[in-house]
Amino acid sequence: MRNAAIRERVISVIMTLIMVFVSYIAMPAKALADEAEEAGQAEMIEAYADANDFSQDNSLVYSPLVGELCEDRDESVKVFRRADGAQEAVIYSDPVHFLKDEAWETIDNTLELVTLEDGTQAYRNKANDFIVSFSPYFNADNLITVESKGHILSWRFTEDVLFASEEDIEPIEAEDVSEEPAADDAESAEETAAPEEDNAVDPAEESAEETEEDSAEPAEYPSEGSAETEGAETSDTEETETVDSEDTEPPSGNDTEEVPSEEPIAEEPESAKPDDTDPAVEGSVYETLQITDAKAEVTDREQKEPETDEERDMLLRYPEELTSELTYKDPETGLNVHYVLSGKRLSEQIVLEHAPETGVAYTTLLKTTDLRAEEKDGRILFVDENDEAIFEIMPPVMYDANGEECTDIEVQLIETEDG
Repeated sequence: MRNAAIRERVISVIMTLIMVFVSYIAMPAKALADEAEEAGQAEMIEAYADANDFSQDNSLVYSPLVGELCEDRDESVKVFRRADGAQEAVIYSDPVHFLKDEAWETIDNTLELVTLEDGTQAYRNKANDFIVSFSPYFNADNLITVESKGHILSWRFTEDVLFASEEDIEPIEAEDVSEEPAADDAESAEETAAPEEDNAVDPAEESAEETEEDSAEPAEYPSEGSAETEGAETSDTEETETVDSEDTEPPSGNDTEEVPSEEPIAEEPESAKPDDTDPAVEGSVYETLQITDAKAEVTDREQKEPETDEERDMLLRYPEELTSELTYKDPETGLNVHYVLSGKRLSEQIVLEHAPETGVAYTTLLKTTDLRAEEKDGRILFVDENDEAIFEIMPPVMYDANGEECTDIEVQLIETEDG
């Protein structure tokens, strides 16, 4: 017992001495060490600040380009050497070079007027394996011709509006303002009344009782059999019928009753006759381009001498020769078709001066000799015998005056008798 009590007292004394050491010796020593460390850091910061003058502008000095490393070119890459010895690589979203004799050459899309092998003239880009030729006049048989990998595709616009089938034709809604026919003349009125919105009109079902003046349609009514096309692009979600102005034969089906032969045609009530001013007739026509002899106008680039190294180097990085523009414009008819050739891409832009009152449709006659046209996801592909896509027409996009985008545009591909 006595030994245990002595051990407890010894342990108590030791613990007391430890507490005194920590409180009066160790803690002040640690505080002094922390103060010395902080003072040392402050001295280091002060010395660094003295050695570096932050009031001066230490930004990197611009190093101008001294030349291009042509051996490092790729189809969409240019590499330049700078004056400070560094190299700068510029990667483009579109091709800037084309392969010629196993070497990458810079694309030059500058348009120049040349004489073709057949004696005709065309505006053609200077240096590219994607060759584009523009006719000097909009009403040419081959308005645009593109050549690539030994294949040729050409097209032009036509005033005829074609559809793949009559089931695709929907008349634009129009209010019927014609008067009600008399009860005795109900049969003849049924034959000549304007169609309902959800019914496609077959030109062969038009009444034989129309007079010669009434059967002569205005120029906006195209004939379905008068044009040949491989592709028809429509830029309105509503579709209307295409009236054949040459078809005035009586109906051959059983949908309408025959007109008694003893009834003279002259006794037909005027309210039952279709009239050019009938809104239903006017609403069944699409607005389209008027083909004129509008002359091609090439957009001139402003030749401005660079004033600084930065401006000069920007011209080296982005040569103006990569892009060219051409426009067919006729103020009298409102025709305005604009083309932008950039790299190996051709953009076609149809500009409308005002909002159309009816549907809008454009028919393009596409011609190629050895390629097959296919429609896929709104795109039109022209593939060769190995199913390689040589040309591709992207889905159309429409913008209004406020820049709002619309992609709800129907595209139809129609094969003609001549293929």
